Amino acid sequence: MGSYHRPPASRPRAHTRPPARGLTSSNSALIAGIATVFAVGGGIAFFLWLHQPVDPIAEGEETPTEVVLVRPPEVVVTPTEPDPVVPLIEQTNEAPVIEISEPTGTAPMATVKNLVRSVLLREPDGITSVLGGQLSAIEMAGLLSNLQNAVVSIDRDHPVTDLGREGVVERWSVNLVNLSTGAEHPLILQFEPDVEGAWHISKVELPPSLEITAAASGPVITQAENFIEKLTVRKFGELEPMVMGASVPREKLAALGIIFDEAEFQPDESRPLKATNVSADRAWFIAKVHSEKYGLDSEFGLELRREGEEWLIERINLSRLMREFTKMATGEGAYNPPLVKTPTGGESIVLYFSYDDHQLTARSLKQLTVVAAMLKTSDEKRIQIGGHADALGEDGYNDALSQLRARRVAEALQSMGVQASQIQLEAFGERHPLSPNLNPDGSDNPSGRERNRRAEIYLDF
Repeated sequence: MGSYHRPPASRPRAHTRPPARGLTSSNSALIAGIATVFAVGGGIAFFLWLHQPVDPIAEGEETPTEVVLVRPPEVVVTPTEPDPVVPLIEQTNEAPVIEISEPTGTAPMATVKNLVRSVLLREPDGITSVLGGQLSAIEMAGLLSNLQNAVVSIDRDHPVTDLGREGVVERWSVNLVNLSTGAEHPLILQFEPDVEGAWHISKVELPPSLEITAAASGPVITQAENFIEKLTVRKFGELEPMVMGASVPREKLAALGIIFDEAEFQPDESRPLKATNVSADRAWFIAKVHSEKYGLDSEFGLELRREGEEWLIERINLSRLMREFTKMATGEGAYNPPLVKTPTGGESIVLYFSYDDHQLTARSLKQLTVVAAMLKTSDEKRIQIGGHADALGEDGYNDALSQLRARRVAEALQSMGVQASQIQLEAFGERHPLSPNLNPDGSDNPSGRERNRRAEIYLDF
C-alpha cells in the first residue's frame, strides 16, 4: 500500500452568499430602493395617525357607561393639600361694610311670654330666672313683694307692648297694673344678641312708681336680725342651725363669713334690715352693711321660710356683696372671690398660692379660721381638701406640689382645733383648671394660671 500523505494546510476562503437565482445585480438594487421608500412612508403615516385629534364616537356605536380605574394594590397614593388661594384685596380708603346677621336662639317674644306667665302664677323662681341678672337684690325683692302680696299684676287687657326695634336691639314693655288704683307700671325689657347671635336681656327698667318696701315684725324679723348679729360678732359656728340644710350650701355660708371677717362689715346704722316681702310663710329681706375699713356700702339678700313655729333661712343672695368685695380688697389674691364654681360642679371655698409654692398666705390663714369655727361645732362634720396646680412643670411634679398644698391647709386647720379624722385630702395636679392656662393663640395666660394654683375646700355636712 502506498503511504498516505496529508495535503498541506491552506487559508480558508471567505464565506460569500451566492447571488439569488434568476436575479441580476441591477434588479436587486431596484427592489431594495423601492422597499426603503415604502418603509419611510409607512413610518411617517404611522406618526401622523398617532397625533391626529380623536374623533367623537361614531353614530351608532355604544358609549361606555362606567370607567373603572384600577390602581395596583401595592401603590399607596397620599393626597396632597392644594396650595391655599390668597385672594387679592383691593386697597381702598373706604371703611369696610360689616353685615350683621339676623340673631338666632330664643326670640324676645318667647322670653316675654314666659315672664308674663310667671307673673300671673306668682312664681318667684320663674321671674328670677328671667330678670335676676339685671336687677339688684333690693329691686328683685321689691318686685316679688308687690307680686306676692297681690299689689300689682299683669294688665290682662293689654299685657305687653312691642316698643320696636333699632338695629338689632329690641325693647318690650310688660304692662303691670296696680290692682287697687288701676295705676300703670310698665316694666321695660331691652334685648340684644350676643356674639353668637343668641338673645339676652341687656337692661331692665323697673317702674319708678312701684313701691318696693314692706313691713315685717315678730319671729321672722327677729331671726333675720339674729343672723346678721352673729355674722357681725364673728360667731360663724352658730350660723348653720339658722339655715335650711338642703337649700343653703355650707360653702356659701362660709364665704359670707369670710367676707364679713375680711372687710369687717357692720350693719348699716341708718337701716340695717329692710323687709321687701312678708307673707304667712315666706319673707324677703335686704341686709345693708358698711365697711369702715374699705369705705364701702353694700348689701346681700335673705329669703326665709317658715317651718312649723320656726323661721329658717332658705336662700342667701351674695352676688352684689361678692362682686364689690373682690373689687375693694387688697393684697395677694384680692381679686379672686373666696367662693368659686368648681369644674366638676357645685361650689367650693378656694385658697390661692404663689407660683411654685405651697405656703399659705396670711389672708388664707385668716379665711381658714371661719372654716375651722364651723367644723369644730361637731366631730362628725367632714371636709374634703383638693390641691391643684397650674400647667407649668412636669405632671409628676405638679401632682406632688398639689398634694403639698392640700396638706398645708389640713395642717393649718388642725392647728386651729379641727380633728385629723374630719379631713380628707386629694391631689389633682393640673387636671381641673378653673381658668385656661393658655390664651386662644397658644401664648401663656398668667392670670389664668394664677387662679389654678389653689386648694379647694368642700364642706360635707
